[in-house]
Amino acid sequence: MPFKPLLEVRVDHPFYETGPCLAARVVPEPATQARFRGLRLLDRQRPGGLVLLAEFAGADPLVALPETTLKFRLELERELLAATDPGEFASGTVFVEAGPGKPMKMVTRAARSAEHLAKPAGKAILALSGRPLEGAKAADFSVLAPAGVSVTSYDETSKRVTLDGPAADVTLDYPVPAPRHSPGAAAIEAAIGPGLAAKSAAGKPQLFQVALKAAAAPWCYHLVTDLPNPVAEWRIDHPQPDGPPAAFGAGAIAEISGVDANDPFGTDLRQRSAPLRVLRFLSDAPVPCSSARARRIAMFAGARQIFTALPNPSPAEVRIVKGKPVFGEVLRFVTD
Repeated sequence: MPFKPLLEVRVDHPFYETGPCLAARVVPEPATQARFRGLRLLDRQRPGGLVLLAEFAGADPLVALPETTLKFRLELERELLAATDPGEFASGTVFVEAGPGKPMKMVTRAARSAEHLAKPAGKAILALSGRPLEGAKAADFSVLAPAGVSVTSYDETSKRVTLDGPAADVTLDYPVPAPRHSPGAAAIEAAIGPGLAAKSAAGKPQLFQVALKAAAAPWCYHLVTDLPNPVAEWRIDHPQPDGPPAAFGAGAIAEISGVDANDPFGTDLRQRSAPLRVLRFLSDAPVPCSSARARRIAMFAGARQIFTALPNPSPAEVRIVKGKPVFGEVLRFVTD
């Protein structure tokens, strides 16, 4: 029996100007993978995503597809994770459908747990065996069953909850700490059913697009040098447009001559590099991460060009300057 594409999960990231998002991987969660055999589905990895195939008998799937949700895990390699907006991978991040023709939207879900308690009549203070989320309040607890029972208070220190109402076996729902995932992982949920099968039969498999956002931070170059030029004679020229939009005004250049509370990294570099000078060049505004290189970003000391093509600072090299994160790069130009 032939297999036809049922859906594609594709990850897009502005870090890659062209081509697939090579540092992203989409894998089925174990419970979803276990269902594929019974539903006659096959998953195939693609650069930056995954294609799911369904076995067909004529115009219909060999096994009728139920209305259900498949769950996948999105994994990013270290460099791409550093180049991604941190908000995209907060605890509990899930990418879900946003409507026809739209990229998937990001939602954050708190993990919850259900616990069964035997409650006597009237008000009762009962100990929980689970571990509610730190800071949980009585309003965060829900009685799933039966009706007529309410939560009146919760003591976080003793992990005891007060219930009021008739005697009953109570099912109590409350927030718990999110399960630990690797830092570069998020969840993806894709709904399937007869409608998706009809699209597949017509040669129009469903695309689930995860459009990530790039991290952005100022670029920061620390230069170790023995050149004596005063600060006013230093500059960085960057013709626009040429790669990322990094601009360095005259006010963004400073020399670190002692302890600089606004630049712990530069201070340490100055101490390790003495008696050489350390200059700091900070871009005027945050620069989005991109694999495109700024090929013509040049550094001058007076009329002398000492670098013709500075590298893009790596998003994996984050430093704190003036209380804010920057992408950093250390340069060295020594004449002796």
